[in-house]
Amino acid sequence: MSKPLAFSAELGRVSHNRCVDVPAEVSAALGTGKRIPVEARVLGTSFLSTLVPRGAGLHRLFIPAEVCRAHGFEAGDRVPVRLRAAPKPEPDPIAGEIREASDGDPEVLLAYARVTPADRRQIARWLASARSEDTRVRRLRLIVERLRERAAHT
Repeated sequence: MSKPLAFSAELGRVSHNRCVDVPAEVSAALGTGKRIPVEARVLGTSFLSTLVPRGAGLHRLFIPAEVCRAHGFEAGDRVPVRLRAAPKPEPDPIAGEIREASDGDPEVLLAYARVTPADRRQIARWLASARSEDTRVRRLRLIVERLRERAAHT
């Protein structure tokens, strides 16, 4: 496991999302690339995320709203952050279910491939929270329907 990198940054907003700009030396230490999977820790709260590019080889970290609420952070506050490279991601647990539910529709599969890692985690959580198999199947159909709509608009 890699050594955590610590920094403090001002909490900003991009649209309705809260984020901090990662210092150049931290971006460089975590590697290069468009998206860098990380384990993040803000005070006592840990979460998985992905550093996203903000230009010139620098990255931005989006902080979940529930983390900000839990610690009372508002835009403009300094947020202490610890990052480390995330372990290699597990194979996508629901890609096979989406393939099956869409009958292998290549447009749906391509639309799903374009979904961000954070959105994939949200989809997986939503499916996992279904209390019955019928609910899970209905949710899976709805996901496939939304992916078809996305594919039609790209």
